[in-house]
Amino acid sequence: MMLHRTHLLLATALLTSACASSPPSQFYLLEAAPATTTFSAASTTAPRLGIGAIVLPDYLNRPQIVLRDHGGRLLLRERERWAEPLEDGVRRTLGENLGQLLGAGQVVQLPAPPGITADRRLHLEIIRFDAGTANEVWLHARWNIQTGATASSLHEQRIRIDTGNTDTGATIHAMNAALYELSRQIAASLDSGHYHSVTK
Repeated sequence: MMLHRTHLLLATALLTSACASSPPSQFYLLEAAPATTTFSAASTTAPRLGIGAIVLPDYLNRPQIVLRDHGGRLLLRERERWAEPLEDGVRRTLGENLGQLLGAGQVVQLPAPPGITADRRLHLEIIRFDAGTANEVWLHARWNIQTGATASSLHEQRIRIDTGNTDTGATIHAMNAALYELSRQIAASLDSGHYHSVTK
């Protein structure tokens, strides 16, 4: 009995020691591109873009940062995590980027605050947004812009950004760059002029 108790105490001590020595988790946020232009107040007649819910694939709806290995295998960085849900981070970062590109007051997160309306609405689906094992980040997205009862044609973009190495900081930097490029493409699509009626 004494020997069993000794083994139990030793196992508990080893487990406690292992937990105490485990490195702490690191938490990351997506960030918009640094502002390079100072905009004047937005025109009251310019159409305002609203950013609604963003559709993410289920494999990204998790706190861990995801890597994609060969053959579709996913690797989860257990101690390197998002500080907020990834959908929230993508919405926030896109909103800030588009605000820089379109002008102050031209972009609003939906639902909009009282007294503010959105003339156009962005519908965005992200199909892939992860890092590969060949030191690159991939962003594959589809979107359209709805204005009242009409919507633009569907746009699709695949973006690849080199990370240079496998460091998580470099991965996040590349993901920020990919989101900025997507923001540029969305901004350019606003005046594409290809619209059709929305079927309800």
